[in-house]
Amino acid sequence: MSDYSSSAEGSSELEIVFADVAKVSHSPPRSPLSLHSHDDLSSIEKEWYEEVRETVLNLAPKLQEISDQIFENPELGGKEHLACRLLNEELSRNGFQIETNPAGLETAFVATYESSEFNESSRVIAFFTEYDALPDIGHACGHHLIAVGAIASAVATKSVMEKMDLHGIVQVIGSPDEEGSGGKIELINAGYVKYPDVCLIAHPGNQDNAFMRTSALQGVTAHYYGKAAHAAINPWEGMNALDAVVQGYQAIAMYRQQMFPNTQVHGVISDGGSRANVIPKHASASYELRAETKAGLAQFKSKITDVFEGVVQSTGCQLRLLWDSMFAEMRTNALLASQYQRYMEALYDVEFATQEKQQAKVIASTDMGNVSHVKPSIHPMYSIGIDDTCSLHTKAFRTACQAPAAHERTWRAAVGLAMVALKVLSDDNYFERVLENFNTNE
Repeated sequence: MSDYSSSAEGSSELEIVFADVAKVSHSPPRSPLSLHSHDDLSSIEKEWYEEVRETVLNLAPKLQEISDQIFENPELGGKEHLACRLLNEELSRNGFQIETNPAGLETAFVATYESSEFNESSRVIAFFTEYDALPDIGHACGHHLIAVGAIASAVATKSVMEKMDLHGIVQVIGSPDEEGSGGKIELINAGYVKYPDVCLIAHPGNQDNAFMRTSALQGVTAHYYGKAAHAAINPWEGMNALDAVVQGYQAIAMYRQQMFPNTQVHGVISDGGSRANVIPKHASASYELRAETKAGLAQFKSKITDVFEGVVQSTGCQLRLLWDSMFAEMRTNALLASQYQRYMEALYDVEFATQEKQQAKVIASTDMGNVSHVKPSIHPMYSIGIDDTCSLHTKAFRTACQAPAAHERTWRAAVGLAMVALKVLSDDNYFERVLENFNTNE
Protein backbone atom coordinates (compact mmCIF):
# COMPACT_ATOMS: atom_id res chain seq x y z
CA MET A 1 0.00 0.00 0.00
CA SER A 2 1.26 3.45 -0.89
CA ASP A 3 2.55 5.53 2.01
CA TYR A 4 0.52 8.72 1.77
CA SER A 5 2.09 10.23 4.89
CA SER A 6 5.27 11.21 3.05
CA SER A 7 4.50 13.78 0.36
CA ALA A 8 6.50 14.51 -2.74
CA GLU A 9 8.30 17.83 -2.85
CA GLY A 10 5.99 20.63 -3.98
CA SER A 11 2.76 18.71 -3.34
CA SER A 12 0.52 18.88 -0.29
CA GLU A 13 -0.23 15.69 1.62
CA LEU A 14 -3.92 15.94 0.76
CA GLU A 15 -3.18 16.32 -2.93
CA ILE A 16 -1.23 13.08 -2.83
CA VAL A 17 -4.01 11.34 -0.91
CA PHE A 18 -6.46 12.36 -3.65
CA ALA A 19 -4.35 11.19 -6.58
CA ASP A 20 -5.73 12.12 -9.99
CA VAL A 21 -8.25 9.58 -11.19
CA ALA A 22 -6.65 9.77 -14.63
CA LYS A 23 -3.45 8.50 -13.07
CA VAL A 24 -4.98 5.67 -11.08
CA SER A 25 -7.10 4.53 -14.01
CA HIS A 26 -3.88 3.27 -15.65
CA SER A 27 -2.83 1.42 -12.49
CA PRO A 28 -4.66 -1.91 -12.03
CA PRO A 29 -5.66 -2.74 -8.46
CA ARG A 30 -3.18 -5.00 -6.72
CA SER A 31 -5.60 -6.78 -4.39
CA PRO A 32 -7.56 -9.94 -5.31
CA LEU A 33 -10.99 -9.86 -6.95
CA SER A 34 -14.07 -10.05 -4.72
CA LEU A 35 -17.70 -9.95 -5.86
CA HIS A 36 -17.11 -7.50 -8.71
CA SER A 37 -14.38 -7.14 -11.28
CA HIS A 38 -12.19 -4.10 -10.77
CA ASP A 39 -12.41 -2.43 -14.15
CA ASP A 40 -11.50 1.22 -14.56
CA LEU A 41 -14.10 3.67 -13.37
CA SER A 42 -16.84 4.62 -15.78
CA SER A 43 -16.91 8.13 -17.17
CA ILE A 44 -19.75 9.13 -14.84
CA GLU A 45 -17.89 7.69 -11.84
CA LYS A 46 -14.85 9.75 -12.77
CA GLU A 47 -17.08 12.85 -12.81
CA TRP A 48 -18.43 11.93 -9.37
CA TYR A 49 -14.94 11.44 -8.07
CA GLU A 50 -13.67 14.79 -9.26
CA GLU A 51 -16.51 16.62 -7.51
CA VAL A 52 -16.27 14.46 -4.36
CA ARG A 53 -12.51 14.93 -4.24
CA GLU A 54 -12.75 18.70 -4.63
CA THR A 55 -15.45 18.96 -1.96
CA VAL A 56 -13.54 16.89 0.57
CA LEU A 57 -10.33 18.81 -0.11
CA ASN A 58 -12.17 22.05 0.64
CA LEU A 59 -13.79 20.65 3.77
CA ALA A 60 -10.70 18.96 5.19
CA PRO A 61 -9.05 21.89 7.04
CA LYS A 62 -12.24 22.83 8.90
CA LEU A 63 -13.16 19.23 9.60
CA GLN A 64 -9.72 18.55 11.02
CA GLU A 65 -10.19 21.50 13.38
CA ILE A 66 -13.46 19.96 14.55
CA SER A 67 -11.83 16.55 14.88
CA ASP A 68 -9.02 18.03 16.97
CA GLN A 69 -11.49 19.78 19.28
CA ILE A 70 -13.43 16.56 19.82
CA PHE A 71 -10.20 14.64 20.41
CA GLU A 72 -8.87 17.18 22.91
CA ASN A 73 -12.17 17.35 24.79
CA PRO A 74 -13.26 13.70 25.13
CA GLU A 75 -16.86 13.22 26.25
CA LEU A 76 -18.38 9.99 27.51
CA GLY A 77 -21.51 8.50 25.99
CA GLY A 78 -24.64 10.57 26.46
CA LYS A 79 -22.58 13.62 27.41
CA GLU A 80 -21.12 14.49 24.00
CA HIS A 81 -22.50 18.04 24.04
CA LEU A 82 -19.48 19.80 22.51
CA ALA A 83 -19.09 17.23 19.75
CA CYS A 84 -22.79 17.36 18.95
CA ARG A 85 -22.77 21.16 18.75
CA LEU A 86 -19.67 21.31 16.53
CA LEU A 87 -21.02 18.72 14.10
CA ASN A 88 -24.46 20.34 13.92
CA GLU A 89 -22.96 23.76 13.23
CA GLU A 90 -20.84 22.43 10.37
CA LEU A 91 -23.69 20.48 8.83
CA SER A 92 -26.01 23.48 9.09
CA ARG A 93 -23.35 25.64 7.44
CA ASN A 94 -23.33 23.19 4.54
CA GLY A 95 -27.08 23.29 3.94
CA PHE A 96 -28.43 20.48 6.14
CA GLN A 97 -31.55 20.85 8.27
CA ILE A 98 -30.91 19.72 11.85
CA GLU A 99 -33.29 17.81 14.11
CA THR A 100 -32.04 17.76 17.69
CA ASN A 101 -32.90 15.32 20.48
CA PRO A 102 -34.31 12.54 18.29
CA ALA A 103 -35.64 9.63 20.35
CA GLY A 104 -35.23 11.89 23.39
CA LEU A 105 -31.44 11.58 23.22
CA GLU A 106 -29.82 14.91 24.11
CA THR A 107 -26.65 14.26 22.12
CA ALA A 108 -28.20 12.61 19.08
CA PHE A 109 -29.18 14.44 15.90
CA VAL A 110 -30.49 13.89 12.39
CA ALA A 111 -29.17 16.24 9.71
CA THR A 112 -31.05 16.13 6.38
CA TYR A 113 -30.57 17.42 2.86
CA GLU A 114 -33.43 16.86 0.40
CA SER A 115 -33.04 17.53 -3.30
CA SER A 116 -35.56 19.82 -4.96
CA GLU A 117 -36.94 17.08 -7.20
CA PHE A 118 -37.30 14.40 -4.54
CA ASN A 119 -40.12 11.97 -5.29
CA GLU A 120 -41.39 8.51 -4.31
CA SER A 121 -38.81 6.74 -6.44
CA SER A 122 -35.92 8.71 -4.97
CA ARG A 123 -33.69 7.06 -2.40
CA VAL A 124 -32.48 8.02 1.06
CA ILE A 125 -28.87 7.60 2.16
CA ALA A 126 -27.93 7.68 5.85
CA PHE A 127 -24.35 8.23 6.98
CA PHE A 128 -24.09 7.23 10.63
CA THR A 129 -21.59 8.91 12.89
CA GLU A 130 -20.22 8.42 16.41
CA TYR A 131 -18.35 10.78 18.73
CA ASP A 132 -18.26 9.32 22.26
CA ALA A 133 -14.96 8.68 24.02
CA LEU A 134 -13.74 5.92 26.32
CA PRO A 135 -13.25 6.33 30.08
CA ASP A 136 -9.66 7.09 31.08
CA ILE A 137 -8.11 6.85 27.59
CA GLY A 138 -10.32 9.24 25.61
CA HIS A 139 -10.59 8.78 21.84
CA ALA A 140 -8.74 5.47 21.63
CA CYS A 141 -11.41 4.13 19.26
CA GLY A 142 -11.15 6.98 16.76
CA HIS A 143 -14.71 8.26 17.02
CA HIS A 144 -13.50 11.81 16.43
CA LEU A 145 -12.46 10.59 12.96
CA ILE A 146 -15.78 8.84 12.33
CA ALA A 147 -17.56 12.07 13.26
CA VAL A 148 -15.89 14.22 10.62
CA GLY A 149 -15.63 11.45 8.03
CA ALA A 150 -19.41 11.14 7.93
CA ILE A 151 -19.76 14.89 7.35
CA ALA A 152 -17.23 14.75 4.52
CA SER A 153 -19.13 11.91 2.85
CA ALA A 154 -22.54 13.56 3.24
CA VAL A 155 -21.53 17.02 2.03
CA ALA A 156 -19.60 15.55 -0.91
CA THR A 157 -22.62 13.42 -1.88
CA LYS A 158 -24.86 16.48 -1.67
CA SER A 159 -22.46 18.47 -3.85
CA VAL A 160 -22.57 15.87 -6.64
CA MET A 161 -26.36 15.64 -6.39
CA GLU A 162 -26.69 19.39 -6.87
CA LYS A 163 -24.19 19.57 -9.70
CA MET A 164 -25.49 16.55 -11.63
CA ASP A 165 -29.19 16.83 -10.79
CA LEU A 166 -29.44 13.59 -8.81
CA HIS A 167 -32.58 13.22 -6.73
CA GLY A 168 -32.71 11.90 -3.20
CA ILE A 169 -32.17 12.57 0.48
CA VAL A 170 -28.88 12.51 2.37
CA GLN A 171 -28.87 12.21 6.13
CA VAL A 172 -26.21 12.26 8.81
CA ILE A 173 -27.48 10.43 11.87
CA GLY A 174 -25.56 11.29 15.01
CA SER A 175 -25.67 8.34 17.38
CA PRO A 176 -24.32 8.77 20.94
CA ASP A 177 -22.86 6.25 23.37
CA GLU A 178 -21.74 3.56 20.95
CA GLU A 179 -19.32 2.37 23.61
CA GLY A 180 -22.11 1.95 26.16
CA SER A 181 -25.85 1.64 25.82
CA GLY A 182 -25.89 1.99 22.03
CA GLY A 183 -27.68 5.11 20.82
CA LYS A 184 -28.48 3.53 17.47
CA ILE A 185 -30.72 1.00 19.18
CA GLU A 186 -32.86 3.75 20.67
CA LEU A 187 -32.97 5.53 17.31
CA ILE A 188 -34.15 2.29 15.68
CA ASN A 189 -36.85 1.82 18.32
CA ALA A 190 -38.03 5.41 17.77
CA GLY A 191 -38.41 4.83 14.02
CA TYR A 192 -35.47 6.86 12.70
CA VAL A 193 -34.00 3.97 10.68
CA LYS A 194 -37.17 3.11 8.77
CA TYR A 195 -36.64 5.96 6.28
CA PRO A 196 -33.10 5.39 4.89
CA ASP A 197 -32.66 2.92 2.05
CA VAL A 198 -29.04 2.18 2.92
CA CYS A 199 -26.91 2.99 5.97
CA LEU A 200 -23.18 3.63 5.81
CA ILE A 201 -20.36 4.18 8.31
CA ALA A 202 -16.57 3.70 8.21
CA HIS A 203 -14.36 3.04 11.23
CA PRO A 204 -10.63 3.72 11.65
CA GLY A 205 -8.51 0.72 12.55
CA ASN A 206 -5.37 -1.26 11.92
CA GLN A 207 -6.42 -2.91 8.65
CA ASP A 208 -8.54 -2.38 5.55
CA ASN A 209 -11.63 -4.56 5.72
CA ALA A 210 -14.71 -3.91 3.59
CA PHE A 211 -16.61 -6.92 4.95
CA MET A 212 -16.06 -6.28 8.65
CA ARG A 213 -17.59 -8.94 10.87
CA THR A 214 -18.64 -8.27 14.46
CA SER A 215 -20.12 -10.38 17.23
CA ALA A 216 -23.41 -10.08 19.06
CA LEU A 217 -22.99 -8.64 22.56
CA GLN A 218 -25.08 -8.04 25.64
CA GLY A 219 -24.09 -6.65 29.02
CA VAL A 220 -25.60 -7.66 32.34
CA THR A 221 -25.13 -6.64 35.95
CA ALA A 222 -25.83 -9.33 38.54
CA HIS A 223 -26.98 -7.82 41.83
CA TYR A 224 -27.03 -10.10 44.89
CA TYR A 225 -28.84 -9.08 48.06
CA GLY A 226 -28.08 -10.65 51.46
CA LYS A 227 -28.18 -9.44 55.05
CA ALA A 228 -25.68 -7.18 56.79
CA ALA A 229 -24.08 -8.14 60.10
CA HIS A 230 -20.93 -7.37 62.06
CA ALA A 231 -18.20 -9.58 60.65
CA ALA A 232 -16.66 -10.26 64.08
CA ILE A 233 -19.47 -9.95 66.66
CA ASN A 234 -22.39 -11.79 65.02
CA PRO A 235 -21.44 -12.99 61.51
CA TRP A 236 -23.87 -15.92 61.80
CA GLU A 237 -26.73 -13.47 61.51
CA GLY A 238 -25.51 -12.19 58.15
CA MET A 239 -25.88 -13.38 54.61
CA ASN A 240 -22.83 -12.41 52.55
CA ALA A 241 -23.77 -10.93 49.16
CA LEU A 242 -20.10 -10.64 48.21
CA ASP A 243 -19.68 -14.40 48.68
CA ALA A 244 -22.54 -14.84 46.20
CA VAL A 245 -20.84 -12.58 43.65
CA VAL A 246 -17.49 -14.37 44.09
CA GLN A 247 -19.15 -17.77 43.79
CA GLY A 248 -20.88 -16.65 40.59
CA TYR A 249 -17.61 -15.29 39.20
CA GLN A 250 -15.82 -18.56 39.93
CA ALA A 251 -18.68 -20.65 38.55
CA ILE A 252 -18.50 -18.74 35.26
CA ALA A 253 -14.73 -19.24 35.17
CA MET A 254 -15.21 -23.00 35.53
CA TYR A 255 -17.98 -23.01 32.92
CA ARG A 256 -15.55 -21.59 30.34
CA GLN A 257 -14.17 -25.09 29.78
CA GLN A 258 -17.50 -26.09 28.23
CA MET A 259 -18.15 -22.90 26.26
CA PHE A 260 -18.21 -23.00 22.49
CA PRO A 261 -15.20 -21.34 20.84
CA ASN A 262 -17.34 -18.51 19.44
CA THR A 263 -18.74 -17.47 22.83
CA GLN A 264 -17.09 -15.28 25.44
CA VAL A 265 -17.94 -13.82 28.82
CA HIS A 266 -15.83 -11.32 30.75
CA GLY A 267 -16.63 -9.40 33.89
CA VAL A 268 -15.57 -7.34 36.89
CA ILE A 269 -16.83 -7.02 40.45
CA SER A 270 -18.50 -3.62 40.44
CA ASP A 271 -19.55 -3.48 44.11
CA GLY A 272 -18.05 -5.65 46.84
CA GLY A 273 -19.19 -3.81 49.94
CA SER A 274 -17.76 -0.82 51.78
CA ARG A 275 -16.04 -2.06 54.98
CA ALA A 276 -14.19 -5.24 55.84
CA ASN A 277 -15.88 -5.55 59.24
CA VAL A 278 -19.39 -5.49 57.81
CA ILE A 279 -20.82 -8.44 55.92
CA PRO A 280 -22.08 -6.89 52.66
CA LYS A 281 -25.84 -6.91 52.22
CA HIS A 282 -25.39 -6.01 48.54
CA ALA A 283 -22.73 -6.82 45.96
CA SER A 284 -22.70 -6.84 42.19
CA ALA A 285 -20.67 -7.86 39.17
CA SER A 286 -20.90 -6.59 35.61
CA TYR A 287 -20.38 -8.90 32.65
CA GLU A 288 -20.41 -8.81 28.85
CA LEU A 289 -21.52 -11.83 26.85
CA ARG A 290 -20.52 -12.31 23.22
CA ALA A 291 -21.54 -14.83 20.60
CA GLU A 292 -21.37 -15.11 16.84
CA THR A 293 -25.06 -14.28 16.29
CA LYS A 294 -28.11 -12.97 18.13
CA ALA A 295 -29.55 -16.49 18.21
CA GLY A 296 -26.35 -17.92 19.63
CA LEU A 297 -26.21 -15.16 22.22
CA ALA A 298 -29.77 -15.94 23.35
CA GLN A 299 -28.78 -19.55 24.02
CA PHE A 300 -25.57 -18.50 25.77
CA LYS A 301 -27.49 -15.98 27.86
CA SER A 302 -29.77 -18.76 29.11
CA LYS A 303 -26.76 -20.83 30.24
CA ILE A 304 -25.15 -17.89 32.07
CA THR A 305 -28.48 -17.08 33.74
CA ASP A 306 -28.56 -20.65 35.08
CA VAL A 307 -25.13 -20.07 36.63
CA PHE A 308 -26.28 -16.88 38.35
CA GLU A 309 -29.44 -18.54 39.66
CA GLY A 310 -27.48 -21.53 40.93
CA VAL A 311 -25.72 -19.20 43.34
CA VAL A 312 -29.08 -18.25 44.85
CA GLN A 313 -29.68 -21.88 45.80
CA SER A 314 -26.30 -22.27 47.48
CA THR A 315 -26.09 -18.91 49.33
CA GLY A 316 -29.68 -17.94 50.05
CA CYS A 317 -29.10 -14.46 48.61
CA GLN A 318 -31.62 -12.86 46.30
CA LEU A 319 -30.69 -12.11 42.69
CA ARG A 320 -31.62 -9.28 40.35
CA LEU A 321 -30.28 -9.30 36.77
CA LEU A 322 -30.23 -6.02 34.83
CA TRP A 323 -29.64 -6.67 31.13
CA ASP A 324 -28.42 -4.00 28.72
CA SER A 325 -29.66 -3.73 25.15
CA MET A 326 -28.29 -6.41 22.86
CA PHE A 327 -25.83 -5.42 20.13
CA ALA A 328 -26.54 -7.60 17.09
CA GLU A 329 -23.86 -9.03 14.85
CA MET A 330 -23.06 -7.04 11.71
CA ARG A 331 -24.95 -8.20 8.60
CA THR A 332 -22.70 -6.68 5.97
CA ASN A 333 -24.42 -6.14 2.63
CA ALA A 334 -22.11 -7.82 0.11
CA LEU A 335 -23.15 -5.57 -2.79
CA LEU A 336 -22.40 -2.39 -0.86
CA ALA A 337 -19.18 -3.74 0.64
CA SER A 338 -17.76 -4.95 -2.66
CA GLN A 339 -18.58 -1.59 -4.27
CA TYR A 340 -16.75 0.25 -1.47
CA GLN A 341 -13.78 -2.08 -1.91
CA ARG A 342 -13.81 -1.54 -5.68
CA TYR A 343 -13.66 2.24 -5.26
CA MET A 344 -10.90 2.13 -2.64
CA GLU A 345 -8.82 -0.15 -4.84
CA ALA A 346 -9.39 1.85 -8.01
CA LEU A 347 -8.88 5.28 -6.48
CA TYR A 348 -6.19 4.69 -3.88
CA ASP A 349 -4.68 1.28 -4.64
CA VAL A 350 -5.76 0.06 -1.20
CA GLU A 351 -5.03 -3.63 -0.72
CA PHE A 352 -7.71 -5.94 0.63
CA ALA A 353 -7.57 -9.62 1.47
CA THR A 354 -10.09 -11.95 -0.15
CA GLN A 355 -13.64 -11.63 1.08
CA GLU A 356 -13.32 -14.99 2.85
CA LYS A 357 -10.25 -13.83 4.77
CA GLN A 358 -11.82 -10.48 5.59
CA GLN A 359 -14.80 -12.25 7.12
CA ALA A 360 -12.74 -14.88 8.94
CA LYS A 361 -11.94 -12.69 11.94
CA VAL A 362 -14.58 -11.23 14.25
CA ILE A 363 -13.74 -7.63 15.22
CA ALA A 364 -15.41 -6.53 18.47
CA SER A 365 -19.11 -5.48 18.60
CA THR A 366 -21.12 -2.41 17.62
CA ASP A 367 -24.69 -1.12 17.66
CA MET A 368 -24.30 -0.61 13.90
CA GLY A 369 -25.00 -4.34 13.82
CA ASN A 370 -28.57 -3.59 14.91
CA VAL A 371 -28.93 -1.10 12.05
CA SER A 372 -27.72 -3.73 9.59
CA HIS A 373 -30.60 -6.03 10.58
CA VAL A 374 -33.08 -3.29 9.66
CA LYS A 375 -31.59 -1.83 6.46
CA PRO A 376 -28.80 -2.73 3.99
CA SER A 377 -25.63 -1.52 5.67
CA ILE A 378 -21.84 -1.60 5.68
CA HIS A 379 -19.30 -0.85 8.39
CA PRO A 380 -15.89 -1.04 6.69
CA MET A 381 -12.70 -0.58 8.67
CA TYR A 382 -9.92 1.49 7.14
CA SER A 383 -6.29 1.40 8.15
CA ILE A 384 -4.88 4.63 9.55
CA GLY A 385 -1.39 3.55 8.53
CA ILE A 386 -0.41 1.46 11.54
CA ASP A 387 0.69 -2.11 12.14
CA ASP A 388 -2.06 -4.64 12.80
CA THR A 389 -0.56 -5.30 16.24
CA CYS A 390 -1.68 -1.82 17.36
CA SER A 391 -5.10 -2.59 18.81
CA LEU A 392 -8.08 -0.32 19.26
CA HIS A 393 -8.86 0.88 22.80
CA THR A 394 -5.20 1.36 23.67
CA LYS A 395 -3.06 4.43 24.30
CA ALA A 396 -0.97 3.56 21.25
CA PHE A 397 -4.04 3.60 19.01
CA ARG A 398 -5.20 6.88 20.54
CA THR A 399 -1.84 8.43 19.64
CA ALA A 400 -2.03 7.03 16.10
CA CYS A 401 -5.52 8.51 15.68
CA GLN A 402 -4.09 12.00 15.93
CA ALA A 403 -1.27 11.50 13.42
CA PRO A 404 -1.58 13.22 10.01
CA ALA A 405 -2.01 9.84 8.29
CA ALA A 406 -5.14 9.11 10.32
CA HIS A 407 -6.96 12.16 8.94
CA GLU A 408 -5.68 11.54 5.42
CA ARG A 409 -6.99 7.96 5.47
CA THR A 410 -10.28 9.23 6.91
CA TRP A 411 -10.76 11.51 3.90
CA ARG A 412 -10.07 8.58 1.58
CA ALA A 413 -12.66 6.41 3.32
CA ALA A 414 -15.11 9.32 3.21
CA VAL A 415 -14.65 9.48 -0.55
CA GLY A 416 -15.24 5.74 -0.83
CA LEU A 417 -18.52 5.93 1.10
CA ALA A 418 -19.69 8.95 -0.91
CA MET A 419 -19.04 7.04 -4.13
CA VAL A 420 -21.11 4.11 -2.83
CA ALA A 421 -23.92 6.51 -1.91
CA LEU A 422 -23.91 7.99 -5.41
CA LYS A 423 -24.03 4.53 -6.94
CA VAL A 424 -27.12 3.73 -4.84
CA LEU A 425 -28.80 7.03 -5.73
CA SER A 426 -28.22 6.77 -9.47
CA ASP A 427 -28.31 3.07 -10.42
CA ASP A 428 -31.75 1.44 -10.11
CA ASN A 429 -30.53 -2.01 -11.11
CA TYR A 430 -27.70 -1.92 -8.61
CA PHE A 431 -30.03 -0.82 -5.82
CA GLU A 432 -32.43 -3.67 -6.58
CA ARG A 433 -29.53 -6.10 -6.23
CA VAL A 434 -28.59 -4.50 -2.90
CA LEU A 435 -32.13 -5.08 -1.66
CA GLU A 436 -32.15 -8.63 -2.99
CA ASN A 437 -28.93 -9.39 -1.13
CA PHE A 438 -30.38 -7.95 2.06
CA ASN A 439 -33.67 -9.84 1.78
CA THR A 440 -32.09 -13.20 0.94
CA ASN A 441 -29.50 -13.14 3.71
CA GLU A 442 -31.67 -12.59 6.77
